[in-house]
Amino acid sequence: MAERTDQLSRDDEVGDVDLDAIMNEQPDSEPDTSGGLRSRIRRRVGSVFSIKTFGIALALTIGLAFVVSAVVPFVPDNFSGLVGVFLGGGAIGLASDARRYFEVGSAALMAGALIVLLSNFTIAVFGPGVPLVALGAGSSGVAGLLGHYVGRDLRAGLTREIE
Repeated sequence: MAERTDQLSRDDEVGDVDLDAIMNEQPDSEPDTSGGLRSRIRRRVGSVFSIKTFGIALALTIGLAFVVSAVVPFVPDNFSGLVGVFLGGGAIGLASDARRYFEVGSAALMAGALIVLLSNFTIAVFGPGVPLVALGAGSSGVAGLLGHYVGRDLRAGLTREIE
């Protein structure tokens, strides 16, 4: 019995676990009667993909790609656009504490395709358009994901307590 009392009195080893919140959670086995198929799909997609974060990431990557392309002289628009997409992904990673790789990756893919189409419109439309757009979108997606990773790593380094 004394052993059990010792186990119950050790609060310092439990850590920052909020047992009240865990205990008050509703079980997942109850059927959802509030909606049909659409509400279930919306709930599942909402847990994987945030449309608001995607919109912010898309606007940020496109905006920074065009700003960096306009500010940096003597560098082709495609390369400076990749730098802007990298910075956009890094900004989302630095600002958000959650993992947003899917949103940032898809926004970077769309931004890369748009950058290639707008900077090489004649070649993309009348020449080898599909491989050119695919290459631009793929490299932009890699740059955005890499930027998001670097931003999250920077956030973890800045917010970590110094010992």
